[in-house]
Amino acid sequence: MALNVGELCLGVLTMSDATGYEIKKLFEEGHFSHFIAASYGSIYPALQSLMKQELVTCRQESQEKRPDKKIYSITPEGRNAFQRALNKDLAPDTFRSESLFVMMFAHLMPLAQVSKLIDGRLAFFDQAIALFGSDECSSEEDGLLANSNWERSGADYARGLGLAVYTAEAAYLRANRHMLEALAIQPSSEAAE
Repeated sequence: MALNVGELCLGVLTMSDATGYEIKKLFEEGHFSHFIAASYGSIYPALQSLMKQELVTCRQESQEKRPDKKIYSITPEGRNAFQRALNKDLAPDTFRSESLFVMMFAHLMPLAQVSKLIDGRLAFFDQAIALFGSDECSSEEDGLLANSNWERSGADYARGLGLAVYTAEAAYLRANRHMLEALAIQPSSEAAE
């Protein structure tokens, strides 16, 4: 059974109080974007539901020339609910890759396009490897995580695994790009002239 968006929000709130925007950012661009998808449109209804269930509280903080900021905090009941959610059997992990799907059809693409696709993937991997391998990943990428009392051991494990996976995939692609490029439609000698 998969964790629902409310349970994901509770998990974030175990680390630190947060706004809905901060939670959304973690799932869309931050540390959690590598694991689970939770959209803006699902986070706010989940937070409202959690408030009704008294699993989180909300306080408003005034801002100059902007609407009040809503800051959510987990309650002891919310922490207990999240701990129960952690004990559920999890759904199997899924892997989806649009680039891998497209690479399956390298034989239908021009060599220049295949090479461009490979170079783009390698640039992505190199960027991810640099991020996962840096100290900034563990302390500064997300202000919410940097300011929390979150236990680092689990996060360090996930970061290390991400680094290992991206490093292995980049190495495999570098060592085997010739296989895809050999399948690609080669430019004709007339087109080259």
